[in-house]
Amino acid sequence: MPIVGLMIGSYKGYKFLEKVIRNKEIAWVASYEDNSTQFQSYGMTMKLCKANNVKFVPYENIDYGAEKIFLVGWKYLIKDVKNNCVVMHDSLLPSCRGFCPTTTAIINDLEMGVTALLPSDEMDAGKILTQHSIGRYNGIDSIKEVYDKLSEAYFRCYSDVMAGKITYEMTSKEITYSIWRDKEDYFIDWCDTGERIHRKIMAVGWPYDGAKTRYNGEIVEILGVVGCEKAIIENASCGKVFKRTGKEITVVCLDGFITLILSKELPKTRCRLI
Repeated sequence: MPIVGLMIGSYKGYKFLEKVIRNKEIAWVASYEDNSTQFQSYGMTMKLCKANNVKFVPYENIDYGAEKIFLVGWKYLIKDVKNNCVVMHDSLLPSCRGFCPTTTAIINDLEMGVTALLPSDEMDAGKILTQHSIGRYNGIDSIKEVYDKLSEAYFRCYSDVMAGKITYEMTSKEITYSIWRDKEDYFIDWCDTGERIHRKIMAVGWPYDGAKTRYNGEIVEILGVVGCEKAIIENASCGKVFKRTGKEITVVCLDGFITLILSKELPKTRCRLI
């Protein structure tokens, strides 16, 4: 059985690790400190390795000493392309090369999945070995539950590669890209459709920091979506609050209304969110 190294980061990487940690072929697991989400993957990965008597390697001490190395949720480029590395990317390449592909897929209603590919000098452009789909976002699951489903797709890709089962067939699918996201991307653009606003709120939930809006210079968290209603508003002005009951508010958006739960009550009905 090949000796395997795993380079793991983020919640999606940790969920994959849970599925393979007990396999005897795992020689070591590496991770890195990451404070960009609410899930502390570094400490959790170290704890899981210790509980299963698997060697844990800090990011700085990786020596690539394994017959095959899988990278899952890994955000750093490999300085020198290694022939023994397999990159696991959470999109159906060549769609959504780059950063945050699952968040992008949820917001834009794209098919989601995982691709195993060889590393290359160009981002996510290496030879594709295999990929598995989990379909489109159904509008019900949280992004946590999406990542839980993706961990199954990661495991299927891993199993394909370990078994030498290269299943990918070339397609004419167009190359697209997904760009990195920062703190400003958590804020809602009210001049969007209710459905897309709903998708964005779900796409940036835990383990991310959650959707936000601004009222009177103050940041207000959006805790959830009650529903959307398409409506013709003759004098529509996106972001205006139409009605509220406690922390539940209805806001004007591009194609009607969206009703939300906020982290706090707003002081009055006639207010605008930006």
